[in-house]
Amino acid sequence: HRVIAIAPRSISTNALTIGAHGIFQLNGFDHTVASLSSLGVDGAFYPSVLNSSATNPAVLTVGTHATSTTFDGLFGDGGAAPLGVTKVGAGTLTLSGSSTNTGPVTVSTGNIALTGDGSFNNATQILISANSVLDVTARNDGNLNLNSGQTLKGNGGLNGNLVALAGSTVNPGASIGTLTISNNATLQGTLLMEVNRASSPNCDHLNVVGT
Repeated sequence: HRVIAIAPRSISTNALTIGAHGIFQLNGFDHTVASLSSLGVDGAFYPSVLNSSATNPAVLTVGTHATSTTFDGLFGDGGAAPLGVTKVGAGTLTLSGSSTNTGPVTVSTGNIALTGDGSFNNATQILISANSVLDVTARNDGNLNLNSGQTLKGNGGLNGNLVALAGSTVNPGASIGTLTISNNATLQGTLLMEVNRASSPNCDHLNVVGT
């Protein structure tokens, strides 16, 4: 079953639950839902959220009800234009799918928890805002694996290990700020730090609690 947006806000902004064979296509329109959950998977069939536009990027914003939910499905572009995902509101959005979307993933408020094989391996940017958390401790490897072409930034916290591979960028802050890693950090790519002598504090910080 497919639900396709034909205009901005053309679909309810209430809680969204997608079944194993369900697909929600944003079709190049940004959309906000109160919460996102799934009804499980069926073999090779996963609940899916896709942009499915050849030209217009789209962002799905989740969490205005400020509740905690689990989504076992996938996020993907579904076309040439990228799909972004933004978490707002208190509570945790728990994700177990290996998403393929290339748009930005933003933890604006609340938390995103990745479990099992849950990942955003193709998202060009992962931004964790102040007082928000991206938790990867329940992933199979306990890591956020940052691939070539991906950027991690923000003033929030990563719970788990960071493995930033060659070609990736770690850029603490959204301007000047501190990004905190609760466990260990392996940096094989670029560490981009901003310095502004007129500010206080006057430079970015990467706070690694482990090694």
